[in-house]
Amino acid sequence: MTHCRQLKFEEAPDYTKYKKCFKDLFYRCGFEHEFIFDWTIQRYRVDKPSTSSNDGADEKNSNLTFL
Repeated sequence: MTHCRQLKFEEAPDYTKYKKCFKDLFYRCGFEHEFIFDWTIQRYRVDKPSTSSNDGADEKNSNLTFL
């Protein structure tokens, strides 16, 4: 953050460096990139046909908690 604040108006930020910092922090904190995004889950809930049987296909997402 300090580096960003020290940039002059004409200087371009080093976005590659910042992206790497956030990515490293993400993995250091123990997160995994499972390619499940909020908008994917919301679409899945809307498009999912309502069925009364559970064939185990939803087990992967059954432990997700949403506010």
